[in-house]
Order: sequence, then structure tokens, then C-alpha cells
Amino acid sequence: MRKLFLFIGLLHSTASFSQIDSIYARIEIKSVSWEEHRTWIDTSIIITLEKLGKTEIINLGMIDGVEIGLQWELLKSRLGEKEVLVNGKAYYLKREGKWEMHQRPTYAYCESKVVSEKPLTMPVDDYGGSSSTIQGLQLEYRERYFIIK
Repeated sequence: MRKLFLFIGLLHSTASFSQIDSIYARIEIKSVSWEEHRTWIDTSIIITLEKLGKTEIINLGMIDGVEIGLQWELLKSRLGEKEVLVNGKAYYLKREGKWEMHQRPTYAYCESKVVSEKPLTMPVDDYGGSSSTIQGLQLEYRERYFIIK
């Protein structure tokens, strides 16, 4: 029994001294359009990520009877001299009830802020406004990334 308490105490102290930075990402989707079609989706979908990894496929809506989806991924790259955050986006179209990837995913470097705690509100400046186009499918969004130390 003593060994169990010793093991738990050792495990707890090791875990508290080797804390990994927490991540908080907030992505607000503003609109989705498709070059081949005249209609577009005006939306306000908010995605939050609190750990590295990917989301499920998020349904953004329909354009001319075709459902459009998005999957977002957040990675930590260790190339070069320091660690940086990288995001990945993949667009999907729903055909015959099944999601199919529209095009290969794209990856980009993320500007991030180091903060002491998760922000309760987002700053009102226009930092993070972006748009991304893959084979005619365009997404307008605002993104913010925080590393919590």
C-alpha cells in the first residue's frame, strides 16, 4: 500500500512540473461561397479548439442543393529552431449521403498570443480576418490562437 502512495505521489509531482502549454483557438466562420454557383452562405459558426488535433466535419450549409463541410486541424510544428502552431483546413462536399473531400487539405502558420489564462472575450480589433479558397470554394473567417502558459 505504501508503494502505491509513493508511486501516485511521484506521478503527481512529475506531472505538475512538466505541464504542457494549453492551447485555445477560436475560429468564426463568416461566409462560404462557391465560384461555380451564384448563391453563398452567410453564417456565424464558431469553432473552438482547446487541444491539438482535428475537429469532426462541420456542416456549413447548402449551396444549390450541395452540402458543404469543413474540418479544422491544429498542430504544433517543431521544424526549425522553435515550435509554432500550424492550422489545416479541409473542405468536404456531401454526395449520396457521404462526405467526400473536395480537395487536399491546406496548412498555414498561425499567429498566436501567449496569455496566462483563457480569454473570456475576444479583442475588438480586426486581427485574424482571413479568407481561404480551394478550387473555387471560398471561406471567410476570423481566427485567433492563444497559447496559455
